[in-house]
Amino acid sequence: MPCNNSKEEAQKANALELIGKKGEEYQLVLERCRIKDVERQEEELHPIQVEECPICMEPVRVDIIDGVARLLCCGKFTCEPCYKLDKLTKCPLCRADFPTSDGEFIAAITALTDNGVVWALHLMGAMVEHGDYGHKIDPQQALEWYRRAAEQGVSWAMDRLVEYPVDEDNNNGITLSISEWTRWLKAASAKGVANAQLILATMYYQGEDEVPKDMVEAVRLLTLLLAKDPNFKDPRTCWVCYYIGQSFKDGSGGLDMSLERAKFYFTKALPQLAHVSGGAIQLFLAETLLELSKRTYFDRITVPGHNCIPKVRNLLRIAQENGHSEAAVTIRDLESQQRDYCSACQRGAADLIIEKLKKCTRCKAVWYCGRECQLKDWKLGHKVDCCKS
Repeated sequence: MPCNNSKEEAQKANALELIGKKGEEYQLVLERCRIKDVERQEEELHPIQVEECPICMEPVRVDIIDGVARLLCCGKFTCEPCYKLDKLTKCPLCRADFPTSDGEFIAAITALTDNGVVWALHLMGAMVEHGDYGHKIDPQQALEWYRRAAEQGVSWAMDRLVEYPVDEDNNNGITLSISEWTRWLKAASAKGVANAQLILATMYYQGEDEVPKDMVEAVRLLTLLLAKDPNFKDPRTCWVCYYIGQSFKDGSGGLDMSLERAKFYFTKALPQLAHVSGGAIQLFLAETLLELSKRTYFDRITVPGHNCIPKVRNLLRIAQENGHSEAAVTIRDLESQQRDYCSACQRGAADLIIEKLKKCTRCKAVWYCGRECQLKDWKLGHKVDCCKS
């Protein structure tokens, strides 16, 4: 029997898809504005420490360890580009000779620590921890140096303390109590240390004894991490996307529900978390795609040339293999819904007076009343949607 006018259906679907894409673009514009706003509020709360390089007069962040050349003679600094302009043998500021031997290096660092140069405290701790420049390795003494530096506000010393193991009984003396560890974690996070912010955000997200559940604060910290890595180059950002995506999907953590933003973040996280999230990222993305498709196409999940079911089914299958029973239920529900009508002409088997529809042999996710409909749907876009199951 002839099919319904799939051309008109396809034109309508194309228009709806265009509206959906524009909606996604608008939501991402709003998201960039939200991130900028959170970043601005954080800078007002914790101003960035910027000073001018004494040589080129360019602004230099002195509250982070990277991008600054710290001088062992006078304890001052220059930006790294100025320091690397030439192979210096003398300090460009005080003109003193640079240390050339282990003894001179240790003497210079000791003098700086005695004079209260805070970044030298961390450097001394690192030397003692690793046995550099002739120092005897002493983990306990190194810990004390790191503590002294952290007390003076050195963010990278706080970050190092967060890396220490936690032992509430403190049996061996080379661990931190949970209360001290949490204190340094929060301090490092306030200083903008990315590693500390991610750990603390995860703890706020899940809820811990020392850090009660606080979704709003978790989202704020995760947003600051997004601001640091707008191009998603840091491997840790995939976890940020994972958690932010959940918040947009559920409308939690002070965020309004946005399926478009949830889809964006889950899609960003999927490549790196596909094999380490236990199927959770696949499940969340599949659920988001289904709901978004229903909203875009007026409660329909398949329209000619625009079908998310093959991808969704593939994601759900992976989630099912990882123990998510709800994924198996959704797969069965989708199959029972799809097998009763043609994906191209949208007519049911009863209307077509045929015994049963035929399944796409590649994706196994859609059914057709005949080859004519299958070819039309393929040309309309199923050749893009179809994926091997």
